[in-house]
Amino acid sequence: MEKIEFEGLKNCYRVFNDTIDLIVPTKIGPGILRFGFVGERNEFCVNKTDWGYGAHGIRHAPEALPRYFPDVNPLAVEEHDKFIRFTQTNIPPTAIKKEMDIPVSIKGNHVSIVHRLYNTSLWPVEVSPWASTQ
Repeated sequence: MEKIEFEGLKNCYRVFNDTIDLIVPTKIGPGILRFGFVGERNEFCVNKTDWGYGAHGIRHAPEALPRYFPDVNPLAVEEHDKFIRFTQTNIPPTAIKKEMDIPVSIKGNHVSIVHRLYNTSLWPVEVSPWASTQ
């Protein structure tokens, strides 16, 4: 694991082994901007818009205004023995806080990502979580 700059974003985390690597930004998200074989092309489409960067992230339906809010806030990063946790620091107006765990050691050419959504409002909210990869 190392900290790098990627697509003009500083303080990104690169998690890798001899075969694959992935890159997670800390300025926005939580999400993954790169996944691929080391030294080869990115398997994700990094498409920067006013709503974020695309690539990979957790979403929740319905994606309708005013409930939808872009992932444009910085993340808190917690390094644990077996994983790195990326958590939104500013809770969006939707009151749904997002969190993502990435394993520190990758075995082979696949990675299991854990996503979480937390309802921080004072009442129940019905959502449908889904992970989007472009």
